[in-house]
Amino acid sequence: MIVADRKSLEEILEMVKAYKKILIVGCKGCVTVCNVGGLKEVEILASAISIARKKDDNAIEIGQTIIERQCDYEYVAQLQEKVGDYDAVLSMACGVGPQFLSEAYPEQTFLPAVNTTFFGGAVSHGVWEERCAGCGTCIIHHFDGLCPIARCAKSLLHGPCGGSSEGACEISKDTVCIWDSIVKKKIAQGRLEDLVCVREPKDWRTSRDGGPRRSIREELAELEVEIGQAKPDRIKDEVGDILFSIVNLARHLNVEPEEALRHSNAKFKTRFAYIEQQLKKQGRGPTDATLEEMDQLWEEAKDS
Repeated sequence: MIVADRKSLEEILEMVKAYKKILIVGCKGCVTVCNVGGLKEVEILASAISIARKKDDNAIEIGQTIIERQCDYEYVAQLQEKVGDYDAVLSMACGVGPQFLSEAYPEQTFLPAVNTTFFGGAVSHGVWEERCAGCGTCIIHHFDGLCPIARCAKSLLHGPCGGSSEGACEISKDTVCIWDSIVKKKIAQGRLEDLVCVREPKDWRTSRDGGPRRSIREELAELEVEIGQAKPDRIKDEVGDILFSIVNLARHLNVEPEEALRHSNAKFKTRFAYIEQQLKKQGRGPTDATLEEMDQLWEEAKDS
């Protein structure tokens, strides 16, 4: 399964700032399971964007829909009657989704609303083609929904290497040169000048190759084993190891662990206070609300 996290509202607002009418497309696949890109999340994001734009006196029209899977052309085809009615489409699928959409509808602009963090799946029976490397910081909006990190043999971010020929990568004639596809799409949309700008070097600390990140996953796997064996002392040891690894990751990212924890505690108190305030207006308290109601108010508090 592919796991993702939604981008911050600030980053999404920056991506859609030039558009007056957008379509948000959710996915019933992996991102629904991990509570990032399902119908509920689509509705919450649409509401958050609308509220933020109204505050800036810059109203936006937002369409909402969800399809079974954005990584399957059969379901992507269901959007044929919709995508052309909007200035841009915001995908709430993993990094594979907006690329399938971009390939199916080359005349439209597609933007990623989530960051793919990691993924795993079957390694037999089917034949799969890579679309996303799970680098943890999705930047495909710079490349018209196509990922040069996963699909360029050298992960080049500033143009083709010069070794491609007739649209094929130099490593194999069966491999499409993704930069050839990116350039052709930019030309077709009259936006070739987008590629002139020089981008800052990518921060790879969020990628799958980071030591601390991999360490945390190993510790989580060990904790799962101990939970299965129901040994309190061993569980305590593994939880301690996980906390140690997280602190190590924080230092690796130049974040003061204790300060980060205080900040999270403060956020929790503020958000829970918001929930209590909203329920009080209804003459109720937290014990009177359902889990779904609490979750919805929590999401509102996060975006307020």
